[in-house]
Amino acid sequence: MEQPSFGPVPRLINNQMKKYLLFAFLAVFILPARANFTAFLDAGQLTGPSGVTSGPNAMQIGGSTPPSGTGSLVLLIDIGSASSANTSIYAGSYVGTGDTILAATGFNENSGNTNEMLSTLSNISGGTTGDNLAILWFPQITYNQYESATQTVAGDYFGTYTPSPVGEVPTDGGNAWVVPSAGSDIDLFFFTSNDFGGAEPNSDGYANNQVLSSVPEPSTIAMVGFAGAVFLLMSVRRLRTQAAPARV
Repeated sequence: MEQPSFGPVPRLINNQMKKYLLFAFLAVFILPARANFTAFLDAGQLTGPSGVTSGPNAMQIGGSTPPSGTGSLVLLIDIGSASSANTSIYAGSYVGTGDTILAATGFNENSGNTNEMLSTLSNISGGTTGDNLAILWFPQITYNQYESATQTVAGDYFGTYTPSPVGEVPTDGGNAWVVPSAGSDIDLFFFTSNDFGGAEPNSDGYANNQVLSSVPEPSTIAMVGFAGAVFLLMSVRRLRTQAAPARV
């Protein structure tokens, strides 16, 4: 009686193992390492445009318990290898191209000092280990409004801060503003000179940037381009007709 052949089976297993090993290689050596960490943010003074501390464009102070929902929105973002956040933010968005929101909170004065905030941002995920970090703050938008899907509009003020040089421990102390390895706790400090003699200039705490008007949709750009091409073609034909000699 002829015995069944098991020749192809080891080859099949071998091929499957190769696929698993290849996937493992990609996951470990090629795919970016994702972190899950906690950041203790101590920042001040954060103000409105040109340093205003009162009026509709000033920072709104939330409750003492983070995320301080009625306080102005403060975002921690991953800016990749860039040296600062992308300030070309368009209406409807909170970050510019290339930047990623990692965590959000509301502005408070838990430090006991005017316009200085303390907030613990827990279970932060999505950042790539080694990427640079920055903060953004929006005086006119509260954390609660952000959570309820309120969109930015053209003209909204915002500020941004990243230590310089990036990737190094800032003069104000704490840790380097980079995404740490998973499971880490880091201190992110930022103090202006009018905040009990911090190392950064007062202007670094100003929300002097403004949200830009919305970028036209690709379909809109295509229609405008098509209309322009038609107009140009008709103009050329009209000129040719006018320049052509009259027939007798």
